[in-house]
Formats: sequence, structure tokens, C-alpha cells
Amino acid sequence: HHTTTGVVHVIDKIMKPATATIGAMLSQDLQFRTFMSALGSGDIKRLNSETETLTVFAPSEKAFEKLTSAAREKVLGSGSCSNHILSNHILDHILCSGVITGTSKI
Repeated sequence: HHTTTGVVHVIDKIMKPATATIGAMLSQDLQFRTFMSALGSGDIKRLNSETETLTVFAPSEKAFEKLTSAAREKVLGSGSCSNHILSNHILDHILCSGVITGTSKI
């Protein structure tokens, strides 16, 4: 429900505060196991930080399966670009979905 001052989200239960870091949540969800195992230790440390505010575009197992073998090698291989490709999926600030889809302005 869009209003002139924001958006009202209708929910059917009480929202509990988050109790885990982004890293903990991603590590516990099997659909992100390739993403998490391919990240460098610095990225893992950031994802497990309790003070960082991040946005993560975490590719699922299905996303990795859709890659060609050449693309998969670039992303997951030992080349110089592989670490940078996945690190670029982690942003140093919170980005709301409305900004991504173009329905909100920054």
C-alpha cells in the first residue's frame, strides 16, 4: 500500500527482531552453499560482523547451475577475477528493494 509518505506492508504475524548475522543466515541456508564457500575470508568476516550494514546479492545454487562452464570457471575458479566478481555482490550499505526495481527514489 503506497502512500504519499511511504509504504505500508500488511503482515499476518508479529515480526521478531533479527537474531543472526547475514553470514550466519546464508551459511545455514543450503541454497547459498556455493556462494558462501567461494567467498574469501575477508568477505566472510564482513558477513559475520554484527556492526556492518550490508546489502548482499547472494546467488542461489540454481543461479550457479545456470552458468556455462566457462562462466562458472571465471566466478568460482582460481583466476584473479573470481574473488572480485563475488565480492561485488556485497554492498557496504543497505539498499531497499524499491530502489533496485525503480519504484523508489534515493
